[in-house]
Amino acid sequence: MRPFDLAAEALLRTTLVQLGPADHLLLLCAHHTVIDGWSVGILLRDLAAFYEAAVIGRPAALPPLELQYADYAVWQGRRLRGAALETLVAFWRSGWTGCRS
Repeated sequence: MRPFDLAAEALLRTTLVQLGPADHLLLLCAHHTVIDGWSVGILLRDLAAFYEAAVIGRPAALPPLELQYADYAVWQGRRLRGAALETLVAFWRSGWTGCRS
């Protein structure tokens, strides 16, 4: 039950729990400003690829990125103006975390 402090900490929290000699659990908690439902699938796919690559001792075979973050930022900048932008800015500034750890 610890909210994220946007000004002072990382917006992704991770914990690795050892359940047994060769059994682990990775816990992730991210602030909603850094990941959404669609992105979670990508994150989990990439984590699985990196884990598998580490186990077999090879580089991860990830698909090439179709878009870079800069492409998305340009699109958002063109899309959000005026009242639409102000509504979203108010939401992000409200402090809602959506994730309690």
